[in-house]
Amino acid sequence: MIFFQILLFFISIVFVSLSMSGYGSLINLKIKNNFFLDIFIGLIIVSFLITIFHFFFKIDFKISLLIFTLGLFIFIQNKKFKPLDYFKKKIFLQSRFKICRAS
Repeated sequence: MIFFQILLFFISIVFVSLSMSGYGSLINLKIKNNFFLDIFIGLIIVSFLITIFHFFFKIDFKISLLIFTLGLFIFIQNKKFKPLDYFKKKIFLQSRFKICRAS
């Protein structure tokens, strides 16, 4: 059970970082494409958004989930992230490696 919780913790850290990076890439002026700079700028933006929402609405799970998914969507749109292409390339390279290795 502890292994599952540690795995879930690390996976959630990755997804939260990607979400923060999505918000940060909106403000970053594309001077230099830096993932960690996008995360820190995204932290400022998300803090500002939550503060503004908190003045008018009660923060609950729906609003938190909305902010999180919107950040992931922005990250995927700005970075042109295509996981299917990555897996296709990986499978293709693995099959090529196995063919070369067998001969």
